[in-house]
Amino acid sequence: MSVSIEFKSVIKKHWPLLAVGVIWFVVFFEFNTGQKVVGYRDSAYLYYPYFQWIDEVWQQGQIPLWNPYCDLGYPVVGDGTSSVYYPGKLIFLLRFLGYPACYGIYLSVHVLLAAFAAYLLALRLGASPIGAGIACFSYSFGGSTLFQVTNVVYLVSASWLPIGLLFVIGMIKGRSIHSAMGAALAASMMILGGDPQMAYLLGVIVAASMLIRLIWCRKKYRKWSIWFARLLFDFRGLIVFGLMAIALSAIQFLPSYVWAQQSVRTTQLGDLSFEWYLGQHMHAVYQFSQPPWTVAEMIWPNVSGKPFPIHQRWTNAFPGWDRVWNPSIYSGVFTIILALSGARFWRGNRRYVWLTWLAIFFALASFGWYGPVWLYKEIVLGLGYELDEIAEPVGAQVGGIYWMMTAVLPGFESFRYPAKLFVIASLAVSCLAGTAVSTIPKLNWRLIVSILSIATLSLCFWFNLVEVENYVGQHPIAEDVYFGPFETSDLTSRLSKTIFHSLIVLGLVVVVCFLVKYESRFSDSWLALIFVISIVDISVANLWLLAPVDSSVFTKPTNVAQLIRNERFQQGYAPRMISFWYPDDNWRKFSDANRLEEVITWQRESLHPKHHLVLPSESRIELVRSFTSIEHPTSRKWHEYCETSLRGDSQRSLVNGHISNNDPNNPVLRIVDRDCKKVRLIKSVKSGFDLENLLPRQELERAKGTLESIVETANRFSFTVQMDEASIVLCSVIPDAGWKVRVTDVEGTLVSDELRPAGKYHFAADVPAGQHTVEFYYSPIEFWIGLVVSSISWIVTAIFTLRLGFTGLRFFRF
Repeated sequence: MSVSIEFKSVIKKHWPLLAVGVIWFVVFFEFNTGQKVVGYRDSAYLYYPYFQWIDEVWQQGQIPLWNPYCDLGYPVVGDGTSSVYYPGKLIFLLRFLGYPACYGIYLSVHVLLAAFAAYLLALRLGASPIGAGIACFSYSFGGSTLFQVTNVVYLVSASWLPIGLLFVIGMIKGRSIHSAMGAALAASMMILGGDPQMAYLLGVIVAASMLIRLIWCRKKYRKWSIWFARLLFDFRGLIVFGLMAIALSAIQFLPSYVWAQQSVRTTQLGDLSFEWYLGQHMHAVYQFSQPPWTVAEMIWPNVSGKPFPIHQRWTNAFPGWDRVWNPSIYSGVFTIILALSGARFWRGNRRYVWLTWLAIFFALASFGWYGPVWLYKEIVLGLGYELDEIAEPVGAQVGGIYWMMTAVLPGFESFRYPAKLFVIASLAVSCLAGTAVSTIPKLNWRLIVSILSIATLSLCFWFNLVEVENYVGQHPIAEDVYFGPFETSDLTSRLSKTIFHSLIVLGLVVVVCFLVKYESRFSDSWLALIFVISIVDISVANLWLLAPVDSSVFTKPTNVAQLIRNERFQQGYAPRMISFWYPDDNWRKFSDANRLEEVITWQRESLHPKHHLVLPSESRIELVRSFTSIEHPTSRKWHEYCETSLRGDSQRSLVNGHISNNDPNNPVLRIVDRDCKKVRLIKSVKSGFDLENLLPRQELERAKGTLESIVETANRFSFTVQMDEASIVLCSVIPDAGWKVRVTDVEGTLVSDELRPAGKYHFAADVPAGQHTVEFYYSPIEFWIGLVVSSISWIVTAIFTLRLGFTGLRFFRF
């Protein structure tokens, strides 16, 4: 009976969390049942087919270590976005639900986790249950988090971020070791989930917060020796955090680190102060920067215009606009009002100060290359002057916070896309709002000033909509390759609606705030009404960000699969092709409300860029230019080699045909290598050729012999050869150190296991005369070390947690 009463008490007290859960269930019902799938950006063309192929490899009883179907292959275990060993992937074991449903649940559960974790964090920061409810909904259903369903690994890290900060608070409070292990657990889940940058930033937050606290509290320590002792104690917690995070995620961290050291992310570094150009890594570092003017989206929902399915993004008329990372960062107008009223820059509640600076720092950092130099250049050029010789070559990013982070933090320049950092600012703003709910009955001057300021800005913007329309008319906006020309009609009407939306919410909130103040008997009911208003406000504004399409678009048969199946390729070999990813030119000319479905259909027919992984086995191909998050320099050279050959600029042209279904909406797949001779038998090195400078199709003197009984899996490639004399086997693959070879005779005795690189595109192995079995297999040592380290670390963590009895996690209690 007591348990039942206590349970009812918890439900009654924390009903806002239950309400958020109900809304989540309704919103994601069709995704969780496989009726709908997120149909935009990376989720549609990268993660959906990629995760499906990885799941198929697991079903075949193999460990996904190597992907042989993209370019010359790359290590899946070294590609963080694969998130192969992330515990959340256990959802895909529910195969009775079907893959679309499993994928939908994988996305939606992380939105739910983000809400639950943000609720706990807000409670820990002193928010009431209603305040925590506003915080958790504005964070999880705010644009910065909700839109990451289209970029899955960043949704995973966003869901673990509040848990990480929850433990960071414990570290700041002095529970260094226990809390450090909890923060390390959250960071390891971010790494395993595919976003090591967020784990890195969590470590930066830990170090900076603890150092600032020590400086702030210097007067409490009578002697410097005591202060240094406290510093060493905190430093011990920081070391535990870092080592545990790496140890728990070692199975993913070590292979990714080794592979990244060979990638263009480390080979293309240079002076951080220069202007970099498209195609270079340092240019990609600052792509998807958050434009400063998008801060207005926190007040007016979708004020910049929706980029899909109809192109309405009018802020593309601004100078220096960048590719859109978040179409909207709106998390509720009342959320921003409360956050402004609760902001403290130096004095006052230290929790408010901490959240305020988290929000400011990471909001400014998300601006990326919109730094002081960018502002200077825009002002000079806007006034009609020319840039001087000193300023012109200096990068626009110089002086910005993200630029400083790349210059100061070790290894930070290997990450990219600054706009990702805004999710931290969004969480800080949401928690500030949640903690400030308690100030509503007081109607303090900060709350009143915030309301009046936003109302004034809204009215000023409304009265100047004609100037906005004139500006857009004078600065033509380029059409989008997918979503067509900019929709110029009804711009004023669309902007009026978004301003009117904010003013209505603002008016309702003002009325309820005064009712809370002067009808204190029903204050709880009025605060509950504010919570409901916030939920409706955010839901109406943001649910379009889910970009739902019918799952049938992903499951219906494709023409390209049948065309490839009909081609007569040599048995045992997969064709190697280049897919031209340029969409239908007609899309530039007109818009269509169903364009998302059309884009997905085109992507599947063009195999862009991972859809070829889920072709039926009899239609499986190796695709050139199927990009990965960590690109190897050899892959770039391979692209250039294939494209040059396709243009006919090489004497050894690789083109011997193409595939087309005669539909102008679908691209041409050009066959680079009809037989895709992954393995070639050539005469011994004594014949005089240079193994170090081999080209993929270089004509070499063939050895006399036969090759048969080919067996290929994700990690292995084996075959039987019958040779008249000692020869060499060439295997076409990126020469990663994880590759091994076994040459055995008919009795199974090992003859040779020596494997050596042969140029940039091959491995070479010696094979004696006679019949032998040759097996190339991928088994990187860093994976096995990581497996052992991670296994031991998780076991130790589990034992430690059980012994602790969760008493060290008191702040989790409701």
